[in-house]
Amino acid sequence: MKPFLLFMVVVPLLGGAATFTEDFSAAPTNWVVHGDTSLFSWNTNALDVTWDSRAPNSYFYHKLGTVLARDDDFRFEFDLTLYDANIGVTPDRPYTFEVALGLINLRSAIAPDFFRGQFTGTRNIVEFDYFPAFSSFGATVATTIVSSNNGFAYAHNFPMEMPFGDLFHVRMEYTASNSTLTTTMTRNGEAFGPLEEVRLGPTFSDFRVNAFSISSYSDERADGSILAHGSVDNIVLVYPDPPTLRLTGHYVGDVFEARFSSRANWQYQLEHTTNLSFWNAVGAAIPGTGGELALSHNRPGFYRVRADRP
Repeated sequence: MKPFLLFMVVVPLLGGAATFTEDFSAAPTNWVVHGDTSLFSWNTNALDVTWDSRAPNSYFYHKLGTVLARDDDFRFEFDLTLYDANIGVTPDRPYTFEVALGLINLRSAIAPDFFRGQFTGTRNIVEFDYFPAFSSFGATVATTIVSSNNGFAYAHNFPMEMPFGDLFHVRMEYTASNSTLTTTMTRNGEAFGPLEEVRLGPTFSDFRVNAFSISSYSDERADGSILAHGSVDNIVLVYPDPPTLRLTGHYVGDVFEARFSSRANWQYQLEHTTNLSFWNAVGAAIPGTGGELALSHNRPGFYRVRADRP
């Protein structure tokens, strides 16, 4: 008699486009804090945020459940109100530093060698940044994409001041067909801008992002610093779902075989366990083709299919 099979996938079995909204009308439940938890506080109407570059890298983030890259269409938007901002709060770092929100790669962002204030220390972000004015340098609204290997593509819009107490709505939309990030903003309901597009050139490699984050970055290795307070509300995320896997599993003799629909630019691997606690990869990771794939293994136990974006 063959063992009972638990046949599952690591990614959700969904298709089409995913939409996530958060208006903070109730205590947020689909969010995680990494770093200094005191920087983020729910106030029943919005999320109060402190951007303090003296603290370690800290993130209030929502996992997407998938990995987005250069060949995916996606957008995100949010409301942002700043109450105050002071720069030069760290000795010997007198210049301006950023208020940041956007998409990150969790593994990259929490790594000990991730330094947002250093070009070589930054990777895998699609981000909105605001730099308060410093001396003769006007306030700057920056939209930025950074690749997995530290390649930068950005648009700096200045002077563009975001006055304290005003309600700004930011919408950022990336279109894969022309590799362009378009940003639009309103101020108290009126058009604000315009803002330059960010276009990825042919030599820009790729990015991998898997979470939306309100990010308070450390100023370690930077030449500027910041202490700012504000609130964030009405977040909307629209992005492709993980691959749709029409899964079937059966034995051919003593060999278990999984068949499923794959998606190009993803890799699939069979995982096996005998106790449902510890899963081990078996066989090679197979690239998706956009068509049907089959993975097989001949050990009794339980199986699942894992999908990853390399």
